[in-house]
Amino acid sequence: MIPTPTQPLPNPRGGRAEPVWIGAAVALFVGGCATVGMERAAPSITAATIDAGAARGFSAADVERGRGVFVAKCAECHTLQPPAGRSEEEWGTILPRMARRARLDEDDARSVRAYILAARLVGPGGAALK
Repeated sequence: MIPTPTQPLPNPRGGRAEPVWIGAAVALFVGGCATVGMERAAPSITAATIDAGAARGFSAADVERGRGVFVAKCAECHTLQPPAGRSEEEWGTILPRMARRARLDEDDARSVRAYILAARLVGPGGAALK
């Protein structure tokens, strides 16, 4: 028998198991929270992000690549820190040290720097900060 969302799953230890829908609801809630957290810690690339990068001399490709490297490499060791959570000066100290620890090559390190410095100038929803 295949359980429906309102039928409890069989409990191998006896007794009644929780209905399937409770597990599904918890999974959706946790997944949704993770998505919101990721968007805060590593904001998506928007036109404003690309423009902010270009104003600082970075190519769109570097900004886009930088987000991918930031998410993939930085999250291997620690929780991602939102770009807007630090000043440019603080990032200037943090990024070279972290790039060495993560063993980023020169191109990846430059791309992460491009993304961080561009993304910190863009607010929630992808609008440029004034």
